[in-house]
Amino acid sequence: TDTSKIYFTSLKDDTVAGDTNGDGAASLSNMTDWNGLTFQTSSVGNVSHTIIRYSGGFNGTDRAAVFNLGGNLLLDNITFSNNYQYDIYQNTGSSTISRSLFSTTTSSALWNTGTSTIDARLNWWGTNAGPVISDNVLFDPWLKRDPALPNPVIIVPGIIGSRLVDIDESEVWPNVPLMIFPGQDDFLNFLMLTVGGQLIENVSPSSIIKELGDNDFFTSLLITLETNGYVNEGDLFEYPYDWRLDIEATALNLKNKIDEIKLQTGAEEVDLIAHSMGGLLLKKYLKDYGGDSVDKFIDIGTPHTGSPKSFKALNYGDNFGFEKYGFDILNPIRTKEISQNMPAVYQLLPSSDYFDSETSYYVPDLTDGLNRFNFSQTKDYLRTEGRNSLLIDRADEFHQEIDSLNPADYGVETYNIVGCGTPTIGHFYILEDGEHPIYNIRYINGDGTVPLKSAEAIPALETYYVKNAQHAIMPSTSGVKELVTSILTSEEDFNIAPYSNLAMTANDCQIPNGKLVSFHSPIELHVYDPSGNHAGPDENGDIENEISGVVYEVIDDNKFAFLPDGVLYNIQGSATDVGTFDTRIQEIVNGEVSTTTIFADMPLTLNTQVNFDIDSNIPSQIYLDHDGDEV
Repeated sequence: TDTSKIYFTSLKDDTVAGDTNGDGAASLSNMTDWNGLTFQTSSVGNVSHTIIRYSGGFNGTDRAAVFNLGGNLLLDNITFSNNYQYDIYQNTGSSTISRSLFSTTTSSALWNTGTSTIDARLNWWGTNAGPVISDNVLFDPWLKRDPALPNPVIIVPGIIGSRLVDIDESEVWPNVPLMIFPGQDDFLNFLMLTVGGQLIENVSPSSIIKELGDNDFFTSLLITLETNGYVNEGDLFEYPYDWRLDIEATALNLKNKIDEIKLQTGAEEVDLIAHSMGGLLLKKYLKDYGGDSVDKFIDIGTPHTGSPKSFKALNYGDNFGFEKYGFDILNPIRTKEISQNMPAVYQLLPSSDYFDSETSYYVPDLTDGLNRFNFSQTKDYLRTEGRNSLLIDRADEFHQEIDSLNPADYGVETYNIVGCGTPTIGHFYILEDGEHPIYNIRYINGDGTVPLKSAEAIPALETYYVKNAQHAIMPSTSGVKELVTSILTSEEDFNIAPYSNLAMTANDCQIPNGKLVSFHSPIELHVYDPSGNHAGPDENGDIENEISGVVYEVIDDNKFAFLPDGVLYNIQGSATDVGTFDTRIQEIVNGEVSTTTIFADMPLTLNTQVNFDIDSNIPSQIYLDHDGDEV
């Protein structure tokens, strides 16, 4: 087997079974130390997982490690080294050799003087240039890399993680120049799909998004892998895909990519690093095509049972976290419109498995009593709100297929890397309906996008926790990229001690205590820290977030800011219409609401300004200025 090989070697080879000739280090192994293996007429040689070295026996004409003088040879996974003249000599009979390593002969690896062609395809010849052999040997295709090297690696990004281009190769996503231009992001209409989730425009993926501005999604991970010997497009590959489409279709394309890489490299298996939705994609691949081609699955921040964040995107719109990375550029209203027929967005909704004894609901309707929607009722609510009924049902079927999947059942080693300690949307509360509905939200433990419970929901050999994680940049986070490299190169016992952000349990990785401040109805919410950093709408109405630790969300006319304790924040508001508004301040301790303070039905004019400070103490009153006289 791979882990227990057979050795044919010199008596002087003390690296196998110790000092077998009893002379200590007095004698050293050399070519021609033994006469090799000979297969006579009508013999059968079915040999695998074997090392043959220090040979070069003499048959009266030539020297070789293996002589085929009329036998029928099937050689698989053989390593030839330090043999004299030829590794294999054949004058009659037949030979089929595969997945073997030829690298150290002094003449030719194979020498065929007979009329029967030797089949020696898919072998490693010591160089990617191919073999030095005699005629009458079928050797193409050959392995382009040493099979002793780690498997080829494929990086699979998550939703919105691949660049998309049109038929003219012009970028339609992310297209930062158009995003930055003020407006309603009409250019995103090019990404809309049919009601059935099919393409309207001719769009295709081009590459994964490695970075945007100073924000590192995959660049540092790629550099770390290359520093450790991986070669871009040699054994390190990307799998960009159209992240809007049904994951079933992208799983087929992933299969084609894996098959292509196996053919290119000669590798039997690949390792995959899957981030976010990429993990769901890989599970669907395993379900549909099996695990024979996959060795290791490194899973980073995958919403295995879905994420309420997707509910927000479909029902209220979302800027997909761009405000965290210095790009206050996406209009949530537009992203809501374009996502309505994207199958993948629905496949990120919380599945039936998300609902358990810990989470029996994530959307309670409090407008008429206490209606805590179960899974079926949540689906009905989505339909009532105008979401795509076909895609809701297809997403349910998708999760029923893969939620309980265990990669180990497919022979795949799985390592799970999850984020924790970052406030992550876990519940939406419908407090009042009508023309201007009032909502509240609850944050739970996660990476800012994926709840911890969803990220943990896959059996794995090891699960690692990334403290205070930021979902989008987890693959290149310090400690994570080193951990990933260690797993891929089979480095034993990776030491997490130098990385204070890594842990083996979530025990010390909880969301911080703080305040959830929210404004309801037509008024902007602005947050400033003592250094003047800002979270809230910019002059173009796009959301920016420059304050570390602050989480900012908008749901229609409801604005929310989670403020970790330990900082004096200045809260400001600017009216956008006349009417009234509410301010709600919730104190969060150990992940639970300990107190709620509400300032209700405060009047608004077009000139109303709000200003108050908040730290560990909740203010007993807030300041309103209706006419700009600061009184």
